[in-house]
Amino acid sequence: MKYYMTETQNVNSWKSFIDEVINAKNLLNAKKCASRKQFFQGTVLNLFSDENQENLIAQKVNGCWTNMEAN
Repeated sequence: MKYYMTETQNVNSWKSFIDEVINAKNLLNAKKCASRKQFFQGTVLNLFSDENQENLIAQKVNGCWTNMEAN
């Protein structure tokens, strides 16, 4: 399954492009991969299920992941 990752400065920030496309078997593996790809310390990671960034499925803020919908 493909997951689309963005890394933003804070929770309210939005990017017009995707930083990484992550191929993972499930959401847990996608979160692990996204955490390894995090470039800056203290930023927010967002995982989307589509490249249009319309369906946010998980977000990492202050080192803790939060699922936005049940998977």
